[in-house]
Amino acid sequence: MAADQKKRQLHIVHTESSLGWGGQEMRILSEALGFMQRGHRLTLLTPSSSTIYGAAIKAGYRNSCPANGKETPEGCDVAQKMVGG
Repeated sequence: MAADQKKRQLHIVHTESSLGWGGQEMRILSEALGFMQRGHRLTLLTPSSSTIYGAAIKAGYRNSCPANGKETPEGCDVAQKMVGG
């Protein structure tokens, strides 16, 4: 990137439906931290009953979950509002 170009802040939305904890969830949080350290805004949409939800809160990520942690029209409305749609 040329020195005269401005860096654009991205709003990255990641969804994760897994309730467990393993490599995939660790990778998601690691990548999210890297994006946040570079000045990007990150939102994680995940069930509040998932392990990654609590881990993300402890790590200081902006965190939200769809209604009841289910794929419902209400959950889609929440997601759409989060990203400004």
